[in-house]
Amino acid sequence: MSTRDSSLQLAELYSAQLSPALISEVTDLVSEDVKALQRRLLDELYPIAYCDALDVNIKVARQVSKRAVYVVLGLNRGATKTCWALGLAKLKAKGPNSGSKSSLSSKIGVFRIF
Repeated sequence: MSTRDSSLQLAELYSAQLSPALISEVTDLVSEDVKALQRRLLDELYPIAYCDALDVNIKVARQVSKRAVYVVLGLNRGATKTCWALGLAKLKAKGPNSGSKSSLSSKIGVFRIF
C-alpha cells in the first residue's frame, strides 16, 4: 500500500486528512523500532500460549466484509505477554442459520508483527 493509498483510506474511513508526506515521515520514524521488535529473540519457554480470533466487519475495496482477526500470544515465565503473530481470514458462513459458526474460505495470511 502506497502512502497515497494510505492517505485516501484514512480520509475515507475516518475523515482524517493526512498528506502522503506525513504518512511517509511517520512510517520512517517507527520502521526501525518495528524491525528491532521483529528481530528480537523470543524466550526459550512459554508455559502458556493463547490462540484466539475476533470476528470483525472490515471495509475492503469499498465493500464491508466479515473477517476473522487471529492472534497468537505467548506468556513467558515472568508473566509477560508477547504477540507472536496476527492473521486475517475471510469468513464464509456454513449455512443460512449458522450465526457465528463460520469456516475459512481462504488461507490465513499470518504475519509476525512483534
